[in-house]
Amino acid sequence: MSRQNIMQLSRLQNEYALTGPNGSFIESAEDALNEDIIRAKMLRIYAAQNDVAEAKDLAKRMGSTVTPCSLASARYMHDVRQIVVPHLWQLVDQHDPEVRAFTLCSRKWEFPAADLKLVDPLALVSGLRADLYRQGARDLNGFLFANQDAEFNSATLKWRFHWHGIGSGTLIEAIEGLRGSPKYSRPKDIRISRSPLTHLPSPITYLIKPFWGSRWQGLIDGHMRRQKWRSRVPEPWHSQLLMWLDRWRPADCALLQGMAVKSGGLVMSSKNKEWES
Repeated sequence: MSRQNIMQLSRLQNEYALTGPNGSFIESAEDALNEDIIRAKMLRIYAAQNDVAEAKDLAKRMGSTVTPCSLASARYMHDVRQIVVPHLWQLVDQHDPEVRAFTLCSRKWEFPAADLKLVDPLALVSGLRADLYRQGARDLNGFLFANQDAEFNSATLKWRFHWHGIGSGTLIEAIEGLRGSPKYSRPKDIRISRSPLTHLPSPITYLIKPFWGSRWQGLIDGHMRRQKWRSRVPEPWHSQLLMWLDRWRPADCALLQGMAVKSGGLVMSSKNKEWES
């Protein structure tokens, strides 16, 4: 029997649920619906201009009153956040107050826009897992949850994939141990918070985003400059992103270590062994 994944978590109905006052920590259902309407419109235009049946089909599902089971849908990601975030929040709150947030980047995760269709998130999961194993993660204590994100650079027309995560115990030391290796050689490739998480669940909601954006980054007068705000990915790359997202599941983009999904709940692994999402 295959292991359960994060989308087999039950919807919590306790103080960690993202309803009532806690609902303000994420986008509203109405905002998610309005975003899907915008995406459906953009996909219809893309389909008409490029004669792409895949885009036409996705536009139809995005424009439906029924939430599509797709990473491309803001409504679906709203549901994913409502399911997964409370379980992570509860785990942090009840088991380990010393959890740290981290971000991982690497040049090896930067892809030309034209190659997005070739990117396999499962391969990125396997690659990160292998990096952690080389740091002894099989035998370390604590837990770790990491999820993929990507940002589009409109100056270079490249996608910059990266990871946002939280971790505890010596698994955070394993993340630190990656610093300076050939894959993570730049100063900002590894960023780990110095203090435990505060203002929960905000740092946890950041791990699972309903919107992948674009930032311009390039040289101005010989100095590297980066757009301060995140904007919508321009077309045609936005529609291409939605079609790529539509191919995958939330579990394909997440890595779990030292924890497992069991009977609809997220639990610590007593053996601190790998649990695939």
